[in-house]
Amino acid sequence: MSDVDHVDVLTAIREKMVAGRRAAALKFSEPIEGEAAFMRYQAQIDAVDRAIADETSSRPRVAQIFMKNRHK
Repeated sequence: MSDVDHVDVLTAIREKMVAGRRAAALKFSEPIEGEAAFMRYQAQIDAVDRAIADETSSRPRVAQIFMKNRHK
């Protein structure tokens, strides 16, 4: 798997987590439960963001492609 493919996979995972975070926050009738679910997803999203940053930090070309694809 090339570096760009790996970043694409991480980006797809992140997009699914963001969608899951929204759904989890809306699923619970109690605001506290929704907030807790939202924060769990946010922690996972932050971890994926760190992994993406690690993948792209030493590879300027991969970082450029990632940033272009992230805003689609």
